[in-house]
Amino acid sequence: MTRPPLLLPTLDLPRPRQRIVDGRYRRDPRAIACEESHERLRRVEDVEGFFRPAIEEICRRHGVPTDRLRKFARGFNLVYGAGEDLVVKLYCGYFPEDCDIECASLQALEDTAVAPPRIVARGELEGWPYLVMTRLQGVELSTIWDEIDEADRIRLLRDVGAAVADMQAVGITDELRPWIVDWTDFAAHQAIDAADRQSEQLAASWVAQIEPFIADHLPLVPTQTTPVLLHTELVDAVWLVQQRTGRWELTGIYDFADAMVGDAGYDLAAPPVFLGRGKADRHRAFLEGAGLSPKVADEAWRRRSLLYLLLHPYSNLAWYMKVAPPPPRVTTLEQLADFWFAA
Repeated sequence: MTRPPLLLPTLDLPRPRQRIVDGRYRRDPRAIACEESHERLRRVEDVEGFFRPAIEEICRRHGVPTDRLRKFARGFNLVYGAGEDLVVKLYCGYFPEDCDIECASLQALEDTAVAPPRIVARGELEGWPYLVMTRLQGVELSTIWDEIDEADRIRLLRDVGAAVADMQAVGITDELRPWIVDWTDFAAHQAIDAADRQSEQLAASWVAQIEPFIADHLPLVPTQTTPVLLHTELVDAVWLVQQRTGRWELTGIYDFADAMVGDAGYDLAAPPVFLGRGKADRHRAFLEGAGLSPKVADEAWRRRSLLYLLLHPYSNLAWYMKVAPPPPRVTTLEQLADFWFAA
């Protein structure tokens, strides 16, 4: 693939509609083609040479040195480290709202203990939005989770829970208001094709249970809820940790490009899977860190937590089960909910 004469590829497909409009979450069917187009660009053989001139231009605009640029592998959008102190994030031009919601989220969390990156500069290059942000120190929690002691895991899960609670306690600013989701409508809409969104790697015996499970448990979704800021992607890789005085400590959280505002329980479902992995004492630590009694994890809580995972726009039950494998005795979604979310 040859790079066009401009610094960035021409957006040759219609830009999708914003995913949240008047409280209604809808993925424009055109978004799939745009995502596939962007992924093809990210997989070109010389992706560094393809996008680096644009990153260098952004750096020049804001006086950021370009001699230590390094592309990060993770994420849909393009992220480059600029030395030890700064990060440049270039958002796909098809989805400018990713930059809008990330910017609104980071500003809302600026003076909290959650410790997200701070915005240094914001702009646009040839229709592609970008942010220059401070760089969080540390490594992704996912890279050390299997190597640390269980006592450290329990302690870090309490810290993760506390960080989620702090994030959900921030006020909904004017900048965040466009991202408030009508929660009942969101759940009903996401239920429509939930089974079809699953990976082809998911066994047919599990796929067949998804629609009945959702139909049975959709009434557990609250019709009245206090909207809070949701990261929506609280997997193990978005948390950064660093060793301090001989032990691992949380240093922050990043990547709010898919954030929205909705029911608090939605963001309480991923950490017990990606970090708890079916161990009740870990889930208890997470809940306690979030200021909740483990007694909240009753049958309804457990079913609703799995329901939220299945309603997620990018739900991937096969991946979740690879991260937190259930024992052979677990053969139904109800049993899976009990395994992952018991406390």
